[in-house]
Amino acid sequence: MPKASLPSKACPIAQPTGRMNALDALRGVAILAMCLSGILPRFLPNWMYHGYTPQYAQDDAGLWQRVGNPWAFDPIPVYTWVDWVFPAFLFAMGAAIPLAMSRRIEAGRKRIGLVPGVLWRGLILIGFAIYAQQATPNFIGEKAPTNADYLWSLFGFLWLFPLLMRLPRGWPLRAVAMIRTMGLVGCVLFLAWVNDQREAAFSWAEHDIIILLLAWCGTAAALLWLLTPGVLWPLMTLGLAVAFVAHHQGMAAERRIFGDLFEPWMPYLQAPKQWLDLRELIGSDRAIYNLSSLYDFTWFKFLWVAVPGVMVGDRLVRYLKDKPGAPSRARLFSASILLLISVLLGWIGFAYPRGTWFHLPEAGVIRWAWPIAAAGLVPAFAAWLVARGDKSAPGKLMAWLSLQGALVCLLGLLVEPWEGGITKGPPSTLSWYLYALGQSMLFLGAWVAAVDVSCYGRWLFGWVVLTGRNAMLAYLAIRSVLGPVFGFQVLPPEAPPDAPTEAPTEAPADAGEAPDDAPRRSIDTAMKTGPFESAPDAVPWPGAAWAGVKTLALGLFAAVLAKLKLVWRS
Repeated sequence: MPKASLPSKACPIAQPTGRMNALDALRGVAILAMCLSGILPRFLPNWMYHGYTPQYAQDDAGLWQRVGNPWAFDPIPVYTWVDWVFPAFLFAMGAAIPLAMSRRIEAGRKRIGLVPGVLWRGLILIGFAIYAQQATPNFIGEKAPTNADYLWSLFGFLWLFPLLMRLPRGWPLRAVAMIRTMGLVGCVLFLAWVNDQREAAFSWAEHDIIILLLAWCGTAAALLWLLTPGVLWPLMTLGLAVAFVAHHQGMAAERRIFGDLFEPWMPYLQAPKQWLDLRELIGSDRAIYNLSSLYDFTWFKFLWVAVPGVMVGDRLVRYLKDKPGAPSRARLFSASILLLISVLLGWIGFAYPRGTWFHLPEAGVIRWAWPIAAAGLVPAFAAWLVARGDKSAPGKLMAWLSLQGALVCLLGLLVEPWEGGITKGPPSTLSWYLYALGQSMLFLGAWVAAVDVSCYGRWLFGWVVLTGRNAMLAYLAIRSVLGPVFGFQVLPPEAPPDAPTEAPTEAPADAGEAPDDAPRRSIDTAMKTGPFESAPDAVPWPGAAWAGVKTLALGLFAAVLAKLKLVWRS
């Protein structure tokens, strides 16, 4: 990345046309946190993982012990920063919809004319979900990738550039169409080759569920925004009604508030699943004709996050049109610190299961985690009081985000005791959607001060902003670039641990050396070799530090490509 100079004393408020640094930074943090959480070593504290995969549990004597299977599902009600990552990514996607669509509408496009583009983008994301799963080293090499598998995965990553890269405006349409067609044909042939090498039939069920959820919920949210021009209440009412029914049907039967009330509707709501199974229509039982795994109505429960994200995006559109004014940087920086404290207290409060505080009517239970998380809302409301004293555009936006985020978090806290506790699930609870949504709004407010108002913040976190602008590329690079770069077996084999430091004079020349047929090592293997990985009482923090280095490398890689205008459409 080109060397950035320190900001000058005269530093204007950052308001790039049609883009918002704070939103890009939030997306960048989400993708980097997603990378970090996926490559952490085992047996760090429980708050470093999804709540449903604790590494330690209390035994009968109340002592914390390592669990037998640290990746087994545990239905305890726990919420950590890792559980926040996906809702934050979904929220950022929803907030970006009005920003992107408004530019096209202001350029003279009609809303109805944007619908085909929304549907096409949804199809691209569905295809990307399949490609992102099947082009990874662990899929190609079936969880034991070789150097050749890493090379093929890297080749598959590079082949997406002609299909997804943003091309310069003004290029002839024929040239653009040829490049896109070449990319599409190449990706299809690559997936066909991968499955042929694995001697397995192509299956649509081998997909990345995170991208697939983004595809369906993002498409639905964008259509709702386009079809309710300037009127947010229909958008909110219809979108959240669909989210409620999907969430209700996705819950365990004993926790469904309305029991079987919506069951008669389910055959109609799940009808696309049957339509996507083309085997009977084609007259073949081949798996390639069964696309039913690409749809499930209950996935629309994530509209609980996407639809409010769109409404926040509407507010961001107005913010970018406001006159910047002269904000009080000290006041807004103080508000951002309060917002970050609020988010951290929420993660701390729900990170560990704690005993019951007291019982509520109708089987509601308030645990000791609840008042800790509730206390975390005090700094959020304080941030609102601090920011509302600043009448500039950033000040008004931060005050709005602080208040709305605190209220949504409060709503999540109010429903949490009657759901058996907050958890990502499965099944996920309503308190999880709401609390993660509210925290995302608070975090976005903090980034407004950090990268839209603060010059030093833009200089320090510019690479995070650029990573957020290249989120699709960064998402696939986690496995298809970091995997090959750090997984190539290029280092010499490790010498036997019991080999003497200095061989006696009568010993053979190769004493203490690894045998010729010993497998070579990768950088990952070398960094993970040591007592922190192998001993029963291992200390895993060195492995966590290495995961942090790789995450930083990912961010810089995506940021450099974004700086060079090599950005994938998302």
